[in-house]
Amino acid sequence: MPNRQHHALECIKVLELAGETVSFCGKLLIDLGARVTLVQPPGSRQACPDLSHLYLHAGKSGITLDIEHPRGRELFLRLAPEVDVVLEGLPVQALDDMGLGYDTLRRHNPRLIMVSISGFGLNGPRRHWRSDSVVAAATGGWSYVTGAPDGPPLAPPGTQVYCLGGLNGAVGVLLALRKNRDKETWEHLDISLQECVASSLDHVLARHLSEGVVPTRQGGAHWNHSFFVLPCRDGHIHLTPFQQWETLVEWMDGEGMAADLGDDKYLDAQYRLDHLPHILEVIGRWTKTHGKDELFETARSMRFPWAPVCGLPEVLASPQLTARGFWETHATGATMAELQFPGSAVRQDDSLPACKRPAPKPGQDNQAVFMRQLGLSQAQMDKLSGLGVI
Repeated sequence: MPNRQHHALECIKVLELAGETVSFCGKLLIDLGARVTLVQPPGSRQACPDLSHLYLHAGKSGITLDIEHPRGRELFLRLAPEVDVVLEGLPVQALDDMGLGYDTLRRHNPRLIMVSISGFGLNGPRRHWRSDSVVAAATGGWSYVTGAPDGPPLAPPGTQVYCLGGLNGAVGVLLALRKNRDKETWEHLDISLQECVASSLDHVLARHLSEGVVPTRQGGAHWNHSFFVLPCRDGHIHLTPFQQWETLVEWMDGEGMAADLGDDKYLDAQYRLDHLPHILEVIGRWTKTHGKDELFETARSMRFPWAPVCGLPEVLASPQLTARGFWETHATGATMAELQFPGSAVRQDDSLPACKRPAPKPGQDNQAVFMRQLGLSQAQMDKLSGLGVI
């Protein structure tokens, strides 16, 4: 019989306690083939979810369960032995206070992997501090180096901090699954958003450790001045002026906008760095007279590694992404990405666990399926629904 191709985590079942800190972690595990069930409190389902919600929760099953209610906690404990992974981003100690902490869950499921994503970790001196994406970006150092040199520090847009925490959580799950593949053991992964941010600062941490330098905000300039983001007539362009300096100056001079940049003194790399503000002012005056796509196409013809800074509509209309089949339309009518991970498809072999039960079929009532798996009758489910537990 030929080997059947399937996703690496096809047999892995995940419970995700609803919350924005862990939603991207669940999304990544879905992309790798896991079956993720989103546990939401009653009344939290969105009638008209936004695009972000649709993207983060595409492919997940959903059940409503009030774990703050004693009966809801009992049902959750009955679910724990049926899954491999639990994702949670509640305030530190919240699950312990409800009798659903990791020590309790692992008594019900000794092989359970639990991922806890919080602002400052579960055991640090600031573990009880309140946090969100803005706080994590600031305390992790991200905001300190983001923004114009003469302006205020800026928080990264969107939910990048939570995505970073989710990425670290998903990698942790993969490592724990590999480590414990042949063992009946448990893992509790403690993910600090502050530490995730600090570890992602590229040159900042490395320069501080190796050179004792504390980098500051540089606006649209890269830390080693290899590229810059400058304004155009209709947006911004990402360009690398010093890699093709003489060609760029000749291009600008042909339009009468090179000012004094054609002087021989600018051929010296150190001189250019010493007079960087003036150079960027001259180049910026020139880029403002052109559209960003116009500059990009001309630069590409000369093999300059330039790129336009694109907004969401331009990304959706990208000919490259369209040609690659990057986008697909789901039943909701919303457009979202189907991310393909290298190595996500593996050959079936004896090292992978057998799936215990099939996932609910499309169109089935996931809530009813899960509750019946717990041994509840329809009358019991109706009663719990009336109490607001499910």
